[in-house]
Amino acid sequence: AIGKAINELLYMGLSDKEMAAIEQKISEAGAWKSEIDFFHRDGSSFFGAITGDGIKNEKGEVMSYIFVVRDISKRKQLEDELKKLNEELEEKVKARTAEVYKNEKRFRSLIENSTDGVALSDAEANVLYRSPGAIKIIGDLPTVKTINFAHPDDSEMVKDIRVKVLNNPGVPFSFLGRFLHSKGHYIWLDLTSVNYLSLDGVNAIVTNYRDVTERMEAQEKLASSELRFRSLIENSAEGITLSDKQSNLIYRSPGAKKIAGE
Repeated sequence: AIGKAINELLYMGLSDKEMAAIEQKISEAGAWKSEIDFFHRDGSSFFGAITGDGIKNEKGEVMSYIFVVRDISKRKQLEDELKKLNEELEEKVKARTAEVYKNEKRFRSLIENSTDGVALSDAEANVLYRSPGAIKIIGDLPTVKTINFAHPDDSEMVKDIRVKVLNNPGVPFSFLGRFLHSKGHYIWLDLTSVNYLSLDGVNAIVTNYRDVTERMEAQEKLASSELRFRSLIENSAEGITLSDKQSNLIYRSPGAKKIAGE
């Protein structure tokens, strides 16, 4: 091998011009290094790290070149595999991020356009988020200690429900209650609260609610009408009876009993 050019022993795929440029760099900088593919004369190959140094005479002229080649094929293989794994991981992260963003966008769209109210609060009942639907229902109320907005007659019930919510993560609790509107009056709300304080990505108590004031007022009016109707019947001197389709008696007013007897 003595006296032979490096290209005769290990083919680097470098042209004479490229080799001349390498020798020029060694002459100017004193050394050169690179990592490239090498090919044996039998056609086999390996990936190697090569360093080149120049031996100079007393005048500083380069008289000869020393090239040292190390086989780093295994290291290169590991690096390539690691690079491939990183690229695959990046693709999975990108895909997962896109999916999360898509789901978040869909979820936000559902919340933002829902007529129901959605509120996120911490363990002290401070509001972290109110949906547009929530603001339409109760107005723009303060966000601190919202449990204090419950009607005085419903306050203890609401506090008890909140204790149950805090003590039972993931379990929904539904209830009816009157709450203050930002305009100063109280409205009836049908609410469901769930404790997701420990759920990553939520970390809040989630409460969904809707305004049922009209329904509750209608029920109160109906109950009042029934009470008034019953009072009229109970105090009427006339006899009033109710029977089913088979003429079976199902009700007799006090007046009817006085007229016909028991």
